[in-house]
Amino acid sequence: MEIVLGILTIAVVFGVYALKRLNEAVSSYTKSFGEETGKIDATTKKIDDLQVQLAQSVAITESIKKDIEQGAWRERELEILKREKLENYLLFFYAEKENLTHKMREAFFKVEHDYDRDAESKLSMLKILYLPELSNEHAGFLRVHAEFMTWVADGQKILIAQMQSGVQVPRITSEHMENYTPLLLKLNECTLAMEDKVMEVGRSINYA
Repeated sequence: MEIVLGILTIAVVFGVYALKRLNEAVSSYTKSFGEETGKIDATTKKIDDLQVQLAQSVAITESIKKDIEQGAWRERELEILKREKLENYLLFFYAEKENLTHKMREAFFKVEHDYDRDAESKLSMLKILYLPELSNEHAGFLRVHAEFMTWVADGQKILIAQMQSGVQVPRITSEHMENYTPLLLKLNECTLAMEDKVMEVGRSINYA
């Protein structure tokens, strides 16, 4: 019996010790598992945060790319529009330059011409809306244009005066017509200045 009790005592002691070691092992494992789980959770959270940041970066990049593409498209469209308006301006400029002679022939010699009577206003509209770079050259042309039309008006006054004095077939005087050539020279100077400026603006558009 004593031997049995001794054996049982030893078994109980070893059992308690084993349970204690088991409990320590379980506690240690649980603590270690918890720490590892925490590390995993933290890593997972970091990955999630990185994914969110990456998604945000991608969205921002795409937005910037879209803005750049839209800006480039808009800039390209504006270049095309400006080139078109520049071409139209030059066409109206040439037309109005020729129109001055047509207006003179109508006023002095009753020769009718079919021409664009709104070319001058179209020319000014294009300059105001699209081509401020041509302001100086445009102003120079308008000055000569006004001088030419004043000369035409003065010639009409001469014809009216002849009619009032009883002249059956009024004719413009040769003295008055002597001013025609100098006015054409001024118009040609304006044309050269305008063409140079238009080429400059055109180059700036082509190499923008």
